[in-house]
Order: sequence, then C-alpha cells, then structure tokens
Amino acid sequence: MTDIFFNAIKTISIREGTEIMKNKAVKEKIVPECRPMTMSGTFYYKEKDRLEEFIANSLQNTGVEKKGRPCAIIAPDANYTLAGNIYGASYSLVAGEHYDTVIIMMPLHRQDFRGLGLISSKSFETPFGNVEVDLEANEFLRNFSEDFIDGQAYHEKEYSAELQLPYLMKTLSGDFKILPVIVGRANTRYTILLSKAVNALLANPDKKFLIVVPTNLNSEFPLEKTIERDKMFIKLLRENNAENLSQQLALEQISADGTGGIVSLLRLNELMGNSHNVEPLKYATSDEVTKDPSKVESYISAVAY
Repeated sequence: MTDIFFNAIKTISIREGTEIMKNKAVKEKIVPECRPMTMSGTFYYKEKDRLEEFIANSLQNTGVEKKGRPCAIIAPDANYTLAGNIYGASYSLVAGEHYDTVIIMMPLHRQDFRGLGLISSKSFETPFGNVEVDLEANEFLRNFSEDFIDGQAYHEKEYSAELQLPYLMKTLSGDFKILPVIVGRANTRYTILLSKAVNALLANPDKKFLIVVPTNLNSEFPLEKTIERDKMFIKLLRENNAENLSQQLALEQISADGTGGIVSLLRLNELMGNSHNVEPLKYATSDEVTKDPSKVESYISAVAY
C-alpha cells in the first residue's frame, strides 16, 4: 500500500514537472539552432538550380576590375532580380578567395533598434545548405561591451544577412563562418564601438576576415531626385570621411538603409590609418528592370582592399 502511495505521488510530481516545463517553454521562446530562410521564393529563387544559374550569370561581365584581395565589400540587400548586376559586381571581387569568418554589419528594416544586436542561433539556413555562426567571435563581441546585446528576435525577421549567403557560398573558396551584427542607424556611439570591436577581432593572426556591409541607397523618390541624392552619397563615400558622411545623414541630405554599417566601416578604416579606403564601383536603379521611374530603389557596389 505504501509503495502504491509513493508511486502515485511520484507520477503526479513528474506530470507537474512536465507541465511546468511546457508552460516555461511557451513563455520563453525557444531559440532555433538554425535561423530559417525567410526570403526564399520572394527575393531570390528557392530552386537551387535556378538560383545557382542566376548567381553565375550575374558574376559575368561585371565591368569591375579586381585590384587585390578585398577586406570589405558593400553589396545590396535587395531583390536579386532588381539588383543582380550590383550583387555580381561586389561578389565577383571575392570569387575564389578564402576567409575564415565573414563579418556582416547589417541594417534593420521595418523596426528601430538601439544597441548592437548579436544572434543566438548557431547557423543560418540557405538553399545550398547551412552556414555556421562563428560562436567564438560572437562571444568575443558579447564580452567586449554591454552594448552588444541579444538581438535574436530581430535577426529572425531581418533578411539582409540572409541575402548575402547564397552569393558568399557560390564565390568563396572553402568553408567559412559568419558573424552577423545588427547595427541599425549611424549612431555615433555604436559605430565607434563596433569599429573598435571589429578592429580587435582583425588583430587575430590565425583568422582571415571579410567584412560585408549590406545596403540599398534610396527607395522613396522619383528617379531624378534619387540620382541627385545618390551622387552626393557616393562622393562622400569616396572621401572616406565618417564624420562628414554622418553629418549629411543627420541632415537627411542623403540616405541609405545600411548607414550604421557603412559609417562603422569608414571609422574602422580611420582606426587602421586610412590604409583600406572604400572605393565605390558600380551603381544602378530599379527602373532599369521595372521601367518605372516614379519611385525607384538604388544600389551600390563598393570595395576596400
């Protein structure tokens, strides 16, 4: 009788424990081991063969000249169909190169964000297989400053890193890992901090790093005004002066969705003695595909060696 009583109590305890765990899982969202694709079939082909063919074609006859081994590139974060020639121009410059880790200094669309957002998932899903997150470098940034915070919820919705991965997988030589960091807007404090943190990472002699900054330029204006604003942006980018670019962004004379990453890259160059200047290479607008100049999106390819 006693054994039956204790067995019954044990069974109830197990059930209660299971219910508690279930309720806790509902309240605390479980972090996915692999961040799933969100733009497959919309911003790029979901069929591997079609996607591979599109990327291969875009890498041909780009009109840009490779002058060395890039340490950073700027590429679009747009629909492949609209910006394929600009993606191709950027990624043709890293074709055949090997990097251990690709640092993606990415914007955040649709939401505002304060801080520097790191991901907790351990990999990203792509049509060509999964890409691992560099957990060691991720942890280094977490410990670098309290401004590097958990941005998992934002990473799950933000697509700018996802759009770079198929191109990286089809151009880089060998395996690589990624380190995605949400920068958001060109906040002085955060761009200075990120540039210092990345500079510290680059000091590791055992790893080869590539920096990718995903960005589009304008997306709100007719063609003529877009080109006018973009000419100023490209001029300032070519000058490689982070403060000047930041001031014009604050005055809203120019715009881009990846301003935080761009300014961070320019600040990093300044930390390194202006030895890796950013060079704009190619520019395009969406009306070249849509044939609609009333409201266009614009894209740029750039490189730093």
